[in-house]
Amino acid sequence: MAIHSHRGDNSSLGGGGNACPGDVPATVRDLTLVQSSCGAALGYREMRRLTELVNLNLYMCGYTTISRTAFRYNANLTRLTIRDSSLTSIATTAFQGAAGITHLDLTNNQLTTNDLKDPSRPSSNPKLSPLVSLRTLTLDHNNIGLVRPGMLDGLSSLASFSVNHNGLLRFESGSLSGLTNLEAVSATSNSVRSLDKSVFAGLPSLKRVDFSGNSIASVDPDAFKDTALLEEFRLADNRITSFPGETLRRKEPAPLRSPVSLQQVDLSNNRITALVAGDMAAPPKHSNSNATDTDTDDDTVIIAAVTVSAVVCLLTALALVTVVATAKRTRVSPHVTTSDVTQGEEENPAENQNVYNKYKTPRPTTASGVQLTLGLPMNARFKA
Repeated sequence: MAIHSHRGDNSSLGGGGNACPGDVPATVRDLTLVQSSCGAALGYREMRRLTELVNLNLYMCGYTTISRTAFRYNANLTRLTIRDSSLTSIATTAFQGAAGITHLDLTNNQLTTNDLKDPSRPSSNPKLSPLVSLRTLTLDHNNIGLVRPGMLDGLSSLASFSVNHNGLLRFESGSLSGLTNLEAVSATSNSVRSLDKSVFAGLPSLKRVDFSGNSIASVDPDAFKDTALLEEFRLADNRITSFPGETLRRKEPAPLRSPVSLQQVDLSNNRITALVAGDMAAPPKHSNSNATDTDTDDDTVIIAAVTVSAVVCLLTALALVTVVATAKRTRVSPHVTTSDVTQGEEENPAENQNVYNKYKTPRPTTASGVQLTLGLPMNARFKA
């Protein structure tokens, strides 16, 4: 049985449309309540009858607290959403008995870092730790200023973690430790200033990272040394001033410092004014590359084109990187090095057109291409 009740909708439950979990039939499996005034606390007295409940969605219901053992009798519950409320408190034992929950969405509440892990009780278990089956945790639009070590302890199955729009300042060292199944981290529209080498340490399954819309000025060269499966890395709308080539470039035959599965990098709307020699260097000659027959060294930037709109594609096979995009005015040789990149000179349309005609080449394609979006300023220029 599925029940959907909105305020003013008497067709579902009656009672003026102000239904609460305790008012519904005990056999209900899917329950969605919107704008129901059920008191400040969500507790086991409301939930204990709903032993068959699988999905619970509460929107704008005014809850401020999840009480102790609120879900003790809801062993079948797999999806829990409490959005657009005023949650400020989660009891330490709130999720005991709720080991089957796989998706938890607490978007747009007033939760803080201390509501998830009390620093005054360092030996206590994190409040989410009973959720051993949890795959998706969404905490967007709260007041979580820090992601602390231990806050996510016990969530060994977690695959997706989102803390967008929180005023977040940083992920403290070791805060994601032990999350060996974590595949996606999203922390957009926050106030993070840097990504150090410990943030993603010990995350072998990580595939997608999005820190767009922060204040990041630097990324540690070893930030992704443990993330060989990383496919997408998004840092749009930050304060990056130079291309993080050391972070992204794979070096051989030395141990891998960066992902080998990388497909997309978004650095648009940053403060990058030029590409520095070696930023997108090809691997040493001995490496087995099938993307091109051209020999290059570590200090060569292989550039096929740069767009005025700043969309650049890196195409790679075993870390051979080729930047490709269409341009309104400029085409650059695949053999141009970054010593030919200048900034602030007056553009010569005729010269740019000559460059375009001379080096007009088809777009290369490889199965392991890395697509890079760069926000190069309009006055950044490449000369042939």
